[in-house]
Amino acid sequence: MKFLRKSVFVWVITVCFLKWVAVPSLMAEERTSVTPVRPLTEDPEEMSGIIELITAEELKKLIDEGADIRAVDTQDERIYHMKHIKGAINFPWAPVIREPINLPRTKLLIIYCGCAGEEASKSVARQLVSDWGFKKIKVLDGGFSRWLKLGYPTEP
Repeated sequence: MKFLRKSVFVWVITVCFLKWVAVPSLMAEERTSVTPVRPLTEDPEEMSGIIELITAEELKKLIDEGADIRAVDTQDERIYHMKHIKGAINFPWAPVIREPINLPRTKLLIIYCGCAGEEASKSVARQLVSDWGFKKIKVLDGGFSRWLKLGYPTEP
């Protein structure tokens, strides 16, 4: 029994050592290609300096006028396919946004989510502005629930 415990101990130490020494050197090339990102913030002061809100009424008016905008739904893909703002594209929330980012940089992007306080949409907007250099971003005040409450157009 004593021999078995020593063998297991030696095996565990060996595996840990190999992971510590070998794996980093094997993954060195992959590690150098990773782009560092800023940690997420929930600080309202920092968020307010980056994020501008737009009301559902203002967004509806822009859509009706044919403005050069794109609504961006940050909800899960399954929820997006059930119902979203007419013409919106799906860009699901992620704690850290990684490439590829298939969003138009020349259009004003109106980011929205189904959260009560726009948590997901503000997170996505902040990352797109601060980490990826997007300039034309606004967050839908009240989110998708406000849009629905006003009876504005949606599509499945």
